[in-house]
Amino acid sequence: MLRNILIGLILFAALTWGCEKDDDGPTANAVNIYRLSDYKTAEGSCRIIDSTVKLDDHIIVPFDQMIAYNKRTHTFTVTDRIAERLNDTQEDPIHSTAFAVIVDREVIYTGYFWAGYSSASCDWVTIDPLNYGGRNELKVSLGYPAPFEDVPDRRNDKKILKVFRLHGKLRG
Repeated sequence: MLRNILIGLILFAALTWGCEKDDDGPTANAVNIYRLSDYKTAEGSCRIIDSTVKLDDHIIVPFDQMIAYNKRTHTFTVTDRIAERLNDTQEDPIHSTAFAVIVDREVIYTGYFWAGYSSASCDWVTIDPLNYGGRNELKVSLGYPAPFEDVPDRRNDKKILKVFRLHGKLRG
């Protein structure tokens, strides 16, 4: 009898401790947008070569500042604080800054913050950082000023959707 109780307690403890949430910092169970510190592009293109990506320590858009992600429109809705910072073209202009969308330390896709006033085109993933409509939305596009063919579409990667669903932040 005592043996059965001990086995039951051991199993209960193993299940309880084994199911703890992985929460070891700002990247656990989260989607973050990091600045890139270094990367290479394909010749004559904006296309970032994934194997060359090095992340900066700076998270441009941390998960706790993301209100929602709309999988239909590929749009991150962010807090006023983030929208204001991205719109500050004087203090820290973000236009043409390379970024990576990260899920739990894994690069899902890369791109550039590419302001809508730009006259230059970009044949890679872009996010217009300027909040023209006042809705704090960061729309992810497959190029600028219009979509380019052959840009891999990882905007609705299953890992991204899983995290937003887990936190009740998935829309669309």
